Amino acid sequence: MDEEITASCMLEMSLYLNAHHWYRRQKAALRLAAILILIVLALCVAQLNGWKIESLGVLAATIAGVATGAFALVSFIQRQRMIRGIRRLPVYGELASWKFTPDGYEANVGLSTSFTVWEHVAQSVFTGDGALIYSSPTMCSWIPKTAFATESDFADLLTLLATKTKHSQIA
Repeated sequence: MDEEITASCMLEMSLYLNAHHWYRRQKAALRLAAILILIVLALCVAQLNGWKIESLGVLAATIAGVATGAFALVSFIQRQRMIRGIRRLPVYGELASWKFTPDGYEANVGLSTSFTVWEHVAQSVFTGDGALIYSSPTMCSWIPKTAFATESDFADLLTLLATKTKHSQIA
């Protein structure tokens, strides 16, 4: 692939919320594992203290419910804070464009332009709605599928990312 792939879109709320959805979805397995570990530890401690087997089921259900509720509350608070923060971004509502080449990719937003070589990309994650390109383990750029003129342009980007970066896919 020697030609460049281009994409562009307006940086609006739905774009950011979709990116946030896919970013959080990667962490879902960690949240589930945390709840399960907490339940197992609590059950072990309860059994060591002589609790009856009937009480252990109630304990497990209570812990699962409280932990799930806590994660839901934290997620809601984070989402509300994120929405307020997005509206304050100087680039909110601006046109963003990207050019992808075999050497790296260029991002343009407003008056700002940056170029990132593929060697500096930590990883890429393919989703059903776009791609997350991580410049560090915690910082990523969301490239929505709708930013591409054609499906084949998006498919070409996925092929390029697969060859140039460490990549994974979320269904």
